[in-house]
Amino acid sequence: MEFLFFVFFILVGVIFEEIVMRYYLFHYLNKLFSIKGDVVMIIGTLVVGLGHLYQNIKGILLAILGHLVLSKIYLVTDSILTTIILHFIMDMSIILEVIRIKYLTKSATT
Repeated sequence: MEFLFFVFFILVGVIFEEIVMRYYLFHYLNKLFSIKGDVVMIIGTLVVGLGHLYQNIKGILLAILGHLVLSKIYLVTDSILTTIILHFIMDMSIILEVIRIKYLTKSATT
């Protein structure tokens, strides 16, 4: 049950991030300042990088890379649902890999 709550909170976070950082950012920068495409991607990437400063450099770089990939997919597909699904899969795969590594490390020491 605890894992299901965890997955739920990851999903809520992904949906919030995608709506704010992709949907609204792309549309409002375009609407207010006529900024489009790759320029919006770069601005969003800088914001995402700042938002992940609490992580180490590897975490920041992964967030930036993920944001660039998902932003390009959003530009091509114009589908926020696609980026929500892909973002959720990316986050869950990272989390499951961390859990797997911790389990293997724990098993090796016992």
